[in-house]
Amino acid sequence: MRTTIPKQNNTAEYKDGSAKSAFFSTASASRSSFVIGGLFAAAVCVLFALPWWNRFLAVTNEGWHFFFGHQIANGKIPYRDFYLFVPPLLQLEMAATIKLFGDRLLASQIVGLFEIAILAVALYSWMARLFPPKYAFFGAVSSILLCMANRTEALNALHLPGMFYAILAGTVATLSVDTEQTRTSFAFVGGILAGLAFLAKQTSGMAALFGLLFALGIVTIWLHGALKAAKVLLTFSLGWSLPLIAVGGWLASQGALRDAFSDLFVKGTSSKGSPLQMVFRIFWMTWEDPYLLRYFLLAVFIVAGFLILFRKQLESPSSGQVENNNQVYLVALLFAATILLGWGISFYPRVYLPGMLVHLPDSSAAFLGWVGSFSLFVTYLWWLITGRLRRDQAQHFMLAGFSFAMAFMNSLSWPTNPIVIVPAFGFVVVSILTAVRNAPAGKSLQLIIEIGCLVCILQVTFQKCASPYEWGGWSEPGVHAATVTVKYPELRGYRLSAQTAQFLTRVTDEIDSHSTEHDPIFVFPDLPIFYLISHRQPETFGYVHYIDVAPDFVDVADANTLISHPPAVIVYLKSSEEDLRMGEVNFRSGKRSGQRDLVAAISAIRPKYELLDSFVAPGSNKTVEILARK
Repeated sequence: MRTTIPKQNNTAEYKDGSAKSAFFSTASASRSSFVIGGLFAAAVCVLFALPWWNRFLAVTNEGWHFFFGHQIANGKIPYRDFYLFVPPLLQLEMAATIKLFGDRLLASQIVGLFEIAILAVALYSWMARLFPPKYAFFGAVSSILLCMANRTEALNALHLPGMFYAILAGTVATLSVDTEQTRTSFAFVGGILAGLAFLAKQTSGMAALFGLLFALGIVTIWLHGALKAAKVLLTFSLGWSLPLIAVGGWLASQGALRDAFSDLFVKGTSSKGSPLQMVFRIFWMTWEDPYLLRYFLLAVFIVAGFLILFRKQLESPSSGQVENNNQVYLVALLFAATILLGWGISFYPRVYLPGMLVHLPDSSAAFLGWVGSFSLFVTYLWWLITGRLRRDQAQHFMLAGFSFAMAFMNSLSWPTNPIVIVPAFGFVVVSILTAVRNAPAGKSLQLIIEIGCLVCILQVTFQKCASPYEWGGWSEPGVHAATVTVKYPELRGYRLSAQTAQFLTRVTDEIDSHSTEHDPIFVFPDLPIFYLISHRQPETFGYVHYIDVAPDFVDVADANTLISHPPAVIVYLKSSEEDLRMGEVNFRSGKRSGQRDLVAAISAIRPKYELLDSFVAPGSNKTVEILARK
């Protein structure tokens, strides 16, 4: 049945034509379809994960944060007893999961499935408050799926919590202001969620904090005056401070607060390079990489064309009536069918995509989100300054500012960091779809955009199932090859490929045969999964020595530890000179890194060791050496 909400029955208007009540705009869903649309969005996002979430092991990344959580659950304190490169919320969550369910890595991934569902509901609900529900579904779900499709992590590693709490904070905090009133309770809860975002990942946390403070402050002053703005901002800040006080108090009681501050915001940030290198990373890396440059130019072309051709529609959107809410259900079915089709195509190993197309959907989405959210934010800000921004566009302004803050801050690590996509790409897509709907040839343009989104989802579904992980010198075969279970209780519930299972068994058996559970070992550079399944402790202060998370002072100190206290066993995934140099160019401005100190330390103590095994790791072109102390 067609559901419409006539404008005159729902709102009054200001002189500029803006709706007085903006809690649900005239283009948004009714409350019932609002909830149902969110549940459909959650179902589609979970469906996307089901074919692969427990059918691969991201060997060079899996278990990083779970092992940190394991250490916390067993009484060790981050920053004091081991080096941790991010705030501790995710690791504390995993410690709690371990306390409840034991050392089962799968439990943390089940938590990830629930978080994905909640994230989908939150992002859809935020966009459906401002845009027609059909377009909100396209924007929210497409951005989440393209982010999930990244092949550099497991489902619940750092990317998911890095956007989860920040998106929840934005969804709730922006409800604190509309054209009629302010609601400090929403500001308070949004502040708490922004505080949790700050404790999950530095960049996303800073985006949520400063992006929301700026957007809420500007909009509240504009709509309600400075006094109410001060009240909203103070309430938000109070909520933000509570999680930090709780976690900071715990760290202080354990003598780790000073080290935590230094590792997170002073010395530890050097692993990403200098401040200037981080701020301008998206520009210089894009300029030097022809593939990234193509994606960037494509995004600039799309955004510039949109603003030139459809600026009037963006400035004065047609009010009209609500879209048929039943279309949301049809779109959800189209997304589900597309995901199932992509999964089905992955059964055919002969399907091959050229190199440039492999990263076209996610890289284009990242740049389109970054460029588009920046352009729309600047456009709305200019309209606000010049008095042309409609009062009922205040929420659009806040979403644009928040989207760009998230995109910019998360591009400090890497230009196409998957978190850049959410919510920026979704916001840009839904803005374009809404603006062109009443333009000449608008329906044709909408159809092209919607088909483009579905084609991208088809491709990334196929890719995620055909090759679910490729990062750090390791790639996993398709999920259909994942038919083997392993004996390690920590990996119960996983289905792995034969080659991955054999690799785990081969290395762990050597560790077990040449050390006891009381003997520390060393795994280099980023294979802490072996600490977990072999039940061995690391010899070094740092557990992960990948170049963009381990600063040089940690590498140098750990190199000295290896020389003074040679571990019982060393598992060494060897890096080439080209690998070392590339890391130094990307994260050390071309300067020598502490990685070389660790490599030199292994070479220096090598005469004390027997070579147990040496082989090329499956799914990798790198050699693994297993050394046992004589």
